[in-house]
Amino acid sequence: MKVKAGDIFTIPLPGGTTLSGRIILHIRQQVIRPKLVRPNSPLTFFADTVLQRILRGAALDADPLLPPLFTWRDGEWEVTGHQPIAPDDVDFPQHLTVRGAQPVFVWGELRLPIALTHLQAQAIGVRGRISGSSQLGRYALFALGRSTEIDSSFTDPATFDPAVLDLRGSPHAEQVHGLLGPRIGDRYFETALRYGFDVRRFYGPEHRDRELLLCPYCRAPFDAIDPICPTCGLDTRDDAPTEITAQQLADEPRVPCQACASPILDLTLICPGCRSRQMR
Repeated sequence: MKVKAGDIFTIPLPGGTTLSGRIILHIRQQVIRPKLVRPNSPLTFFADTVLQRILRGAALDADPLLPPLFTWRDGEWEVTGHQPIAPDDVDFPQHLTVRGAQPVFVWGELRLPIALTHLQAQAIGVRGRISGSSQLGRYALFALGRSTEIDSSFTDPATFDPAVLDLRGSPHAEQVHGLLGPRIGDRYFETALRYGFDVRRFYGPEHRDRELLLCPYCRAPFDAIDPICPTCGLDTRDDAPTEITAQQLADEPRVPCQACASPILDLTLICPGCRSRQMR
């Protein structure tokens, strides 16, 4: 059965408990096939997966039980309904990886260098994971405090601790987020948009072709109604903003910030992440 973003499926657990899962983003259908990301995008690693959320019950308004996670299909999914996705609310798991000798923080399309050693990043242990759909029940049992019910073929139920799926559930979250400082916010949508990645473009051409205004100083999108850029705090009335579509913005080449090495648009005068002034 073909699935798409917004589809809802059931996850039966022992004892008659039923949870719901919801597909948030079909990576190949919505990201890879339409060629909306560059070949080196972090999302290409997850090309054959879907991004989904598992809810704490069968009702569609139930709270999330697990962090967002990437899964491939290795079992049957019974699709029971459909609810459109609100792109502004889409979230991705946070994890660490290493590019060369430099550990980086990865969140959706964002890849931000972070002041950790290779060994420190390995010790934190939250790396990009892809789980099979058949494992969702085991992650759910652990999250519900029912790890003793995970079948005996797995000798260590801690394999399914949700803390390994997302940095925000890790005991190291405060340390990593402290090192990132103002470079990230609480919500993915606003943080990614600051760096020029509008997640809404994955949900239709009307979003990809939407015109955005870029601050003439930090090159982050801003609302022309308020001339004060919410990212760098400067008054934009003295210089002309740039008009660009959401997809054109995502395709623009990046250069590293001279202070924090975050990927920023060329000709940026103030880093939209660490707010440092660039020497041009």
